[in-house]
Amino acid sequence: MNKLNLLIFWIIFSSIVFAQKTNDYQGAYTLFNLKGNAQYSYYTLAKDTVKHKEFNFIYHYISSDSNPSVHQINVKGNYQNGLKNKTWIINHSNLQKSGEAFINSNGWISYPSTGIEHKIIAEFNNGLPEGNWLVSRNYVENAAVKDSIFLVKTIVNAGQIQQYFYGKDSIANIQLEINKSGN
Repeated sequence: MNKLNLLIFWIIFSSIVFAQKTNDYQGAYTLFNLKGNAQYSYYTLAKDTVKHKEFNFIYHYISSDSNPSVHQINVKGNYQNGLKNKTWIINHSNLQKSGEAFINSNGWISYPSTGIEHKIIAEFNNGLPEGNWLVSRNYVENAAVKDSIFLVKTIVNAGQIQQYFYGKDSIANIQLEINKSGN
């Protein structure tokens, strides 16, 4: 009888600990001290919110001066049990309208725009940087990348830069080869 009670206790305990109900959130969210909107899934563990699955944040601001510019930050990635996982993309653009409105291929009203776009594409595995990383700053003209102002590419393994580091800006190109011991 003791073994049966122990088995029943283990089954109940396991189902409470390991079975997590995932909830969805969509609404106001503050990230990097910016108030925007986010969409993500989460579960509750020990009265704490643990992000899980897709995460998407958008901050959008239009300046009110005579030639308004649009500032936008998009952050998109995945969480697995509260840790960043897989590909994360961060876009930050500061663009000004540079032409007349038109209807784009998605049926939306759009404007040609000019300005600066920052982009980070990063890979994570259980919260640690892992895989290909790209950081860029581009000049955008008529809504298309016209020139790369700054570019960094590297491969990261368990949070450490591996294999190579490539950096480019308007002044210099840097390329480093890194061996398995990190030298």
